[in-house]
Amino acid sequence: MENKPEFFKEHELLKKNLKIVTFYKAMMLIITAIVIKLFIEIIKSVMLYEHGDSLNGFGMRYLYVFIFLGLYFAFLKMIEREEEEYNEKWKTLFKKHFNV
Repeated sequence: MENKPEFFKEHELLKKNLKIVTFYKAMMLIITAIVIKLFIEIIKSVMLYEHGDSLNGFGMRYLYVFIFLGLYFAFLKMIEREEEEYNEKWKTLFKKHFNV
């Protein structure tokens, strides 16, 4: 029974790690929305260009798409790393306190 308070203290620290992962996932959703909006703008620009309008800012939109896709994959990598770390900490915590 003495291990219980220590277990819960360590479990609270693991919850913080999980909150970080949730934040990263929320950021990925925001970035995904921005990238989709930029792709729609690019498609609109190409369709308008075919009808005689100019492609003002067309290259910058591609640059923004690549920047946001880079951020997306960076957040994806951070999520993988944080989830692996969380799983390893959880396994060691469980083994330590419950001798499984």
